[in-house]
Amino acid sequence: MAYCGKCGEKISDGAKFCCHCGETAVDDGETSIAQEQEPLAYPSKFTGGAFANAFVNWLVNFVSVITLFLARPAMICYKYRWEYSHTYINGRQLCFDGKGGQLFGKYMLWTLLSVVTLGIYYVLCMSVALEKWKTSHTHFADAVRAEDGENASRFDGTAFGLLGVKLLTGLVTVITFGFGMYWAHCYKERWFCKHRTVDGVRFVFDGRAAQYFGKCVQWSLLTLITLGIYSFWLFVKAKKWTVSHTVFDEQSVLPDFMNAPHGGAVSVNKNKSVREKRTNGFSIAGFVLALTICATPIGLVFSIIGLVKSKTYKKGKGLAIVGIVICGCIILFFVVCIAIMIPKWMGWDYVDGAEMILYSLIA
Repeated sequence: MAYCGKCGEKISDGAKFCCHCGETAVDDGETSIAQEQEPLAYPSKFTGGAFANAFVNWLVNFVSVITLFLARPAMICYKYRWEYSHTYINGRQLCFDGKGGQLFGKYMLWTLLSVVTLGIYYVLCMSVALEKWKTSHTHFADAVRAEDGENASRFDGTAFGLLGVKLLTGLVTVITFGFGMYWAHCYKERWFCKHRTVDGVRFVFDGRAAQYFGKCVQWSLLTLITLGIYSFWLFVKAKKWTVSHTVFDEQSVLPDFMNAPHGGAVSVNKNKSVREKRTNGFSIAGFVLALTICATPIGLVFSIIGLVKSKTYKKGKGLAIVGIVICGCIILFFVVCIAIMIPKWMGWDYVDGAEMILYSLIA
């Protein structure tokens, strides 16, 4: 099978010209008809800007307040349409066709169920119900709509599944003093992508916590340097990073309309802009955490993982070793300090205290 080098449409083998755009094929090797093209890889991206995002959020809240929140569902749909119109997954633009009236009716039903169940429905089920409704109205901009069947848009996550994800990510975030929030973000995104199908195509999220941590460190430094001004861009930056790591699942069977933009076939889950630039984020995170004395144990863990991952990524080995050495020195320093201070805390004579510590270690 051949593809036209100008419009990208399929043409018959041996054709002298493209029947779609009229482009002529040349027989001297410099033909405009690309024979058996390799699938093209298009990056996933979010093109919305910080100022546009701020205006949309302001407008949604302003209209909601002045209408006593009666227009809230319509404004939420407006925000969804703006976000998806700027979202491209493997080069394919998304769109949202939900209506405010539809969501208003859903909200009335969910509110009634929440009242009847004394708030249980709101806590357990409302988030999943909203996600199901939102996904059912999410499509590719150039897709043929399918209300049911294998090519329909759907979300098959359960309320208890989402509850388990929230409890797990919350627990990890608390016990790691907030450092687990980067892993929590990636874990949630992977769970949502696993259960989300848009026009028959399932997504996967391939972002890593260490990568996200590195980005957050960078954004935090820029925020400090600009005296907080850069924080205006933080939400959009996080959105761009998240979307850039959302790609088609390689196990998905793409519908017929899924020809690549501007010619060729879509390369499923081959986001080269992500894959080829992958770095050993664990080594970077371990080194950074090693320099923050309060997070030295976590830095040691990340550095060890980075050293193991360096065999796969072929990079980051030296940085991981440096992180391990720094963490080891800091931990050793604290151990020595504690060993020196224990006799004073206990009121022992220094020599007797040292002998007691050594005796307890030997015993």
